[in-house]
Amino acid sequence: MYIAHKQGANWMHSSINSFLLLLIYNILSKVKYGKILVILLTFILCFDITFTVLYRSPISLGVMASILETTWVESYSMLKGFWHIALISLFLLLLFIFKSQKELKESILNKKKSFLIFIISSCLLFTYLYQTDIKGNEIERYNLKTLPLLTVQKSIYRRLPLFFNDLIVYLCYRQEMRAMEKFIHAEKEIPDFLTFNEADDQPEKIFLVIGESSLRGSYSLYGYSLLTTPSLDSLSKLENIEFTYHDAIAVAPLTREAIRLSLSFATPNYGMPFFTKKNIIDLANEVGYETIWISNQDKLGIYDNNIGYIASCASDSYFLESKSRDDLELIKVLESKLVKGKKQFIVLHMYGSHSWYGDRNDDIDKAALTNEMNNDPTVLLKNILHLV
Repeated sequence: MYIAHKQGANWMHSSINSFLLLLIYNILSKVKYGKILVILLTFILCFDITFTVLYRSPISLGVMASILETTWVESYSMLKGFWHIALISLFLLLLFIFKSQKELKESILNKKKSFLIFIISSCLLFTYLYQTDIKGNEIERYNLKTLPLLTVQKSIYRRLPLFFNDLIVYLCYRQEMRAMEKFIHAEKEIPDFLTFNEADDQPEKIFLVIGESSLRGSYSLYGYSLLTTPSLDSLSKLENIEFTYHDAIAVAPLTREAIRLSLSFATPNYGMPFFTKKNIIDLANEVGYETIWISNQDKLGIYDNNIGYIASCASDSYFLESKSRDDLELIKVLESKLVKGKKQFIVLHMYGSHSWYGDRNDDIDKAALTNEMNNDPTVLLKNILHLV
């Protein structure tokens, strides 16, 4: 029943996306220099289709940031693996579009009527999105008030993946980059109650590892019957190392809020210190550390914008490509950033159990998995084994 309902919804969203695009093409067929805009729109659709086929998801805000901030050399290295698919898609799309242009030009639906229908359809669509995604969800209502553009983008992400998602993702990107620039150059103070220790024995390297919340009860380190944390188990047996922690509670249920509350002086009841006081990266810079942020989460997005803001304060930041979600890749980046004899404060932000475990495991994991863990329906145990 659920699968049938979901498939029906997908067909409905695809039909709406196609209908709105047809209206745009109809308008362009009746305006001066419309062919140039038709070719540009078709190029965008070609990229969308190719990307969605290859990566099974539409363009996200993180991907848009990667596209706009990468070099031509990096872009070529990424595209050379599937340029033939893109060329075939472009050829077929252009052939279809130009074949239909003559019929659209002669259609009785003029550009004024098309534009009016487009506006009415868009209003009805956004009313539907509000009713289904936002109205009954307290968190989404809060997001709509505080991050309206990002909330709308989240709703149309999979419903209108062709062109419309790109358009609003680009607007979100420009908005977030302006906000980030403002955050970087804002005057921030050191809290009055904070003092610096000028001792000579400051550690050369400080590592801050940020992971996803998980229950202590699933760790063999804390007594779980299956061997889920062999590395931590070994470390805990070394002398003079305190490796177990109890009564730890996540400060917030969302990564966006947890980062803000954990790494700045903001509190649940007063958020302004996030913008007016120096955060943990600023403070490390203040005492002479090179600050490096290495992340396997997105730099921008409705749940990630605070990550990007704090990471932008670092001397160097590196975000893995969104299609690579194995946290072990962070180790390779870390090794390339380490400089012997230099004071470095390094943040490793893991992706944790966000994505499906089957997309990221190796032969070591498969050899270690027991039948009980293979049958675990939540795959949480497998994630813990892979990462810790």
